[in-house]
Amino acid sequence: MLTYGLSDEAQADIESHYLYLAQRNPEAAQHLLESIVATLEQTCRFPEAAPRVIGTSEPSSVPGTRKLIEGEYRYVIYYRVTRDVLTVLRIFHPTQRR
Repeated sequence: MLTYGLSDEAQADIESHYLYLAQRNPEAAQHLLESIVATLEQTCRFPEAAPRVIGTSEPSSVPGTRKLIEGEYRYVIYYRVTRDVLTVLRIFHPTQRR
């Protein structure tokens, strides 16, 4: 099974989303983190299940990466797989301007 890691940008994305939500609802912010971790752990089991990004039509997407939608909060997660590591590149909420 793969392991996952976060790029600096993805780590900053998570921190930003968490802090934004924690100011309004600390319990929901914690639940968001748990949901993202669960989604990434599941994705490590089936890394090719998410569709590949084709072209650069999507904001902040990089061709050759994959796009995953986190199930509960609907965050968009861009990642790539190299060897035995799933690297998360960015994490966005669909309402977020990019």
